[in-house]
Amino acid sequence: MSARATRAAALVAALLLVTAAFGLGRCTAAPTPGGGPDGAAADDSYTCSMHPQILRPEPGECPICGMDLVLVSSLQAGEPLAANQVALSPRARALAGVRTVRVARASARAGGLRLSGRVALDETSERLVTAWIGGRIERLHVRVTGAPVRRGQTVATLYSPEIYAAARDLRAAAQQLERLSGGTALARTAAEATLASTRERLRLLGVPAAEIDRMQARDDAARRVAIRSPVAGTVLERLTTEGAYVTPGAPLYRVADLDTLWVQLDAFEADL
Repeated sequence: MSARATRAAALVAALLLVTAAFGLGRCTAAPTPGGGPDGAAADDSYTCSMHPQILRPEPGECPICGMDLVLVSSLQAGEPLAANQVALSPRARALAGVRTVRVARASARAGGLRLSGRVALDETSERLVTAWIGGRIERLHVRVTGAPVRRGQTVATLYSPEIYAAARDLRAAAQQLERLSGGTALARTAAEATLASTRERLRLLGVPAAEIDRMQARDDAARRVAIRSPVAGTVLERLTTEGAYVTPGAPLYRVADLDTLWVQLDAFEADL
């Protein structure tokens, strides 16, 4: 073997010896399972309540959070703790104000339990009564909140120029059909088609078929139409006044069925 190879082998052996000695020193410096970092007993060591990995042979402050270190023996409850358990020293329990109470089913209180609460309506029963045609409100038949309304009840009377024009066309078509009752079949067919067209126009405006029949039988054209409630219930809010102009779909009343109500009570945890 050459001199250069001999020196390289000696250097590698020296490096291995230093590494082994360094590892042996680290192993002997680490605390044993039953002792502190300086060979002291674990019960005589000081640790941090928040960072139990900190162990010191004398009292002081935690280098991580700055809390005072406490004796390990003061934190031990004598039995090994589970992952969901916490051990507190008597001083720590006093500072935390921890109290324990046995959980038991409470007996019925004499005279019941008085709670504050409020009554709320069932939101699923709330509806809006709207104007199905635009115009001026001539009269409100329901004026106050709290009044009961029936399904189909007239709640307002509305003057509508559009309904008035359509009613005039309906009356003219009906009169034309009467005059052509003795005419030719072609003339009667044309008059019937015109009458059917005017009736369809009123139907599309939202006028019920029975109301169209009454308009057709009248001697003059109808100027006013009735707004009826589509649901039964109690008026919670009136949203318009007499003389106001409304557009199609404008809300007039807010109505709800109060047969079913919710009672929302406020109770403390001790009363549950």
